[in-house]
Amino acid sequence: MKKQKKIICHLPKINKKISPLLPWEYMEQTKSQSELIQRTKNENFDWLIISLGSQNYYKNFQILEETRLFPTKKIVYAEKKYSQNLKSIIEGFDAFIINQWELPTLNGTVNSQAAIKKDGEILIYFKSYAEQITTFSGQEEKNIKNKYPGVLINNYTEDELIDHLKQNRFKLIIDTSTATYPWAFFQPPTSSVIKTFKQINFTEIPLLVCLKNKINLKKEIINTIRYYFSQSKV
Repeated sequence: MKKQKKIICHLPKINKKISPLLPWEYMEQTKSQSELIQRTKNENFDWLIISLGSQNYYKNFQILEETRLFPTKKIVYAEKKYSQNLKSIIEGFDAFIINQWELPTLNGTVNSQAAIKKDGEILIYFKSYAEQITTFSGQEEKNIKNKYPGVLINNYTEDELIDHLKQNRFKLIIDTSTATYPWAFFQPPTSSVIKTFKQINFTEIPLLVCLKNKINLKKEIINTIRYYFSQSKV
């Protein structure tokens, strides 16, 4: 059975090959911003994804103004890291903003039209206990939790993860299960977190960041946590 397209977007630099972890089976890509707006007016979509682009932000703010009264929920995609000031401006249009590392969060929109969650705990997710203990020693885990309050490190089963997500516990999930070695590029990444995201009708959607590089996994995890704490984004 063909899945209903719930998300309409115009993301010129994003495709299945570049970002295989997006819910493409639910997404409809348009060729232009004008087509995006026209189709959103005339068709039934739950979510509208607008690309901010790297230049001419004002033009994109005009699009947000034009679509402000649309019943469709809106997300603005920024290619790179965004400032708190820009985030506040976007939220003023009753929209949310995500960057390229946060794109997997879109999996949470498949069964939900909720807001992006702003408070709660941060989960560093491992697909197995073996992966967890080979990445961090017990002392390293303790140091992370002491330095970054509210950070959990765990290898929940799929059922456990679903339970915690239904409890609306996390504001950010850092998924390490998607990290691969460079020579394993022919193996598409998989994620238990994404699988559970697609099943849940969230009251608030946690940000989801999927890591890529298994060789530097520990460094990538620490850098990701440091970034979010320094930005006070979550």
